[in-house]
Amino acid sequence: MKSVTCAILALAAAVVCPRAGAEPGRIVASNDEWTLSNSGFTNGPDTAVFARNVGRYFVGDRSGNFLVHSSNFGLAESSLRTTMINAGHSWTINAQIPFTLAALSPYDAVFVQVGDVNTQSAPVLISYVSAGGSVYICAGSGAVTSANAFLSPFGLAFNSSYDTPDYSLLPINSTHPLFEGVGHLLIYTGNSLYDLDAANDCNIVAAPYTSKWLFGIYDGGSTPCPADFNQDGGIDGADVDAFFAAWESGDPSADVNQDGGVDGADVSVFFAAWEAGGCG
Repeated sequence: MKSVTCAILALAAAVVCPRAGAEPGRIVASNDEWTLSNSGFTNGPDTAVFARNVGRYFVGDRSGNFLVHSSNFGLAESSLRTTMINAGHSWTINAQIPFTLAALSPYDAVFVQVGDVNTQSAPVLISYVSAGGSVYICAGSGAVTSANAFLSPFGLAFNSSYDTPDYSLLPINSTHPLFEGVGHLLIYTGNSLYDLDAANDCNIVAAPYTSKWLFGIYDGGSTPCPADFNQDGGIDGADVDAFFAAWESGDPSADVNQDGGVDGADVSVFFAAWEAGGCG
């Protein structure tokens, strides 16, 4: 079950709380930029399927409004643009748009390469995902320090060294919906992914190759069960104390019915779950 642990991770890392009623967005972290480049499409027969899966993962079956805030070839070339537009999405390539939460908020997802992320933009991306936006981020060139400052509150990190193969069409072995219909993808020396919190099902690593993982995925969008409010593994009086401390201060985490307000209805929902011993 996607749990309140997701929210606690975010708060512990000083993540800006989601806007009222919003669910956290999703993150897809790819080890390499070449995968979605023109070469990736030319040499990887399943690349278009993967690109469409990414779009569907971010917005479901509706049309998405996507921003490429990058001039990196792995995100700004024609094959990816054509694939996304043909799938019904709006596709904007503009690295000059101000990197602020206000400027990014109209977009359903932002696509960046690690070189596009710095100490100023990493906190913006954290806030953007916490407020419901999704991010595709790829490595393969450039330092990953700032990218990891963005990813780490969501339980993921890039390896600081290049450790995936040189220009290879690698098998993709994963049952995650991102890889449905995807047998192989092009990789050209990237940075594998780490799962920083393996006990938390909000974040996973996927598509293993030897002892490395080619992708990291964060999904914080499922509704949590409020009964174990303090997430200590038990349902007891400590959860009541933790809930009422949050509720009395108007903290967004106390909006357990997710209607955009912190009020008496949340008390009713909390106690219904707590008295039942959970949501199962």
